[in-house]
Amino acid sequence: MILQPAFPRRSRRKFRPWNPTTYTAILLIVAIVSVAGWKMEESGWMENSVTHVMSSPLRFLQGTRAYVLRAVEEVRLAIHTHQELDQLREEAERLRQENQELRIAAADVAHLRALLDLPERTPFRALSALVINRDLGTSFALIINRGKEDGVAVNQPVLSASQGLVGRIERTLSRTSRVQLITDYNSVVGVRVENKSLEAIVRGNPREGLLIMSDLFLTGDVHIVPEPGDRILTSGFGRVFPPDLLVGEVIGPDETQEGAYRVAPCVDARKVYELLILLDIERREDLELLEASEVS
Repeated sequence: MILQPAFPRRSRRKFRPWNPTTYTAILLIVAIVSVAGWKMEESGWMENSVTHVMSSPLRFLQGTRAYVLRAVEEVRLAIHTHQELDQLREEAERLRQENQELRIAAADVAHLRALLDLPERTPFRALSALVINRDLGTSFALIINRGKEDGVAVNQPVLSASQGLVGRIERTLSRTSRVQLITDYNSVVGVRVENKSLEAIVRGNPREGLLIMSDLFLTGDVHIVPEPGDRILTSGFGRVFPPDLLVGEVIGPDETQEGAYRVAPCVDARKVYELLILLDIERREDLELLEASEVS
C-alpha cells in the first residue's frame, strides 16, 4: 500500500524577473510618498492631527466642567437669594408685629392718660376701678374691684375714661361692687338732647343693647324733635347722675313705641375695662346750693 502525503505538494513556479514598467511604477509610488511625507512633516500636519485628536476629549471635559461650575454657581446664587428673601419676609413680619404692638401700646397710653386726667377734668372726686367680671346674660351688670372700704356707695355714677355714662353702683361689698348698666331693663336716666330745648327719659333695652328714649317734653316754646345723630346728655334730673354726662346718640324713631326714639349707648359694656366712680356728688351739689344761697 502506498501512503499519500498529508499535504499536497506545492507546485514550483519559476521566478520571472520584473519588467521595466513595474520598476517604473514602484519608483513613482515611492517618490510620491516621500514628497508627501516631507510636506506633512514640514507643515506639522501629523502633529496637528494627533494634537487635535488628543485634545478634543480634553476640550469637551473642560467645557463640561465650566458648564457644571456655572450651573452650581447659579444654584448657589438662587439659594442665597431665596434665603435673603426669607430673611426679608421675616424682618417685615417682625416690623409689622412691632408696629402693631406700638400702636396698641400708644392707644393704651392715651387711654390711661385720659383715665388719669379725668379726675382733674370732672368737678367731682373720682375713683378708678377695674372690671373683674361681667354679667351680660340677664341682669346686664359689671363687677368691679372697688367696694365699701374704698368709699364706694350705692347709686354713685360710673363712667368710662371718655366720660361716657356706663351705669350706677347697684350693690357694694367690702372690696367689690356691682354696677347696673344703663342698658339694663330697670335702668332709668333723665336726659336732654344737646343744643335743643328737649328733655326725656331713657330706659335700657338689653335685648338689642340699646336705649329707648321716651316721655319727651319741651323746655322751650319751639316745637322740635330729636334727629339721628343728636347727642344725648344727662339732665341731672333725679340727682343720681350729674348733668352733661354723655349717654349716647340718637339712631332714629322707635317703630314699636309711638313718640319714642332709639339711642345707641356711647359705651360698649362688652369692651370696657377701666371705669371711674364719682364719689361725692351729693356733697358737691349741696356745696353749690350753699354757695348760691350765700351769693344771693
